[in-house]
Amino acid sequence: EKKIYHGNVLINIYGNWEGNYQGHELSFVFKKDSTCIYTYFDKKSNNFKTINGNYELDYTKTPIPLSIRNIPQLNHPLFTIVEFIRDDSIRIAKFSPKWRLRPISFVTENVINLRNTTNN
Repeated sequence: EKKIYHGNVLINIYGNWEGNYQGHELSFVFKKDSTCIYTYFDKKSNNFKTINGNYELDYTKTPIPLSIRNIPQLNHPLFTIVEFIRDDSIRIAKFSPKWRLRPISFVTENVINLRNTTNN
């Protein structure tokens, strides 16, 4: 399996990632078949919701764009950026439904910090 580095951080998106956003837990599972599962707290319904789709990362760009498409639960894709801080730590910006409007930098109040919990 090819090792990918971004800067000097070894990149491996696969596995379970957990964090919180605005006081609510959320999680991602990125699988090797390019599918992912995203579980988050939906303020409107006051419940946790799960979406799934196909994800794509472009490692040639900085910050790295992350796209999630073919989401049965939504009628649009989700776009954001991701940064690999350490091998077990990433941060992503808040999702945008439009590619053109996706974040281009990390703004503190819109950042989700995630830890890899796959081996814990």
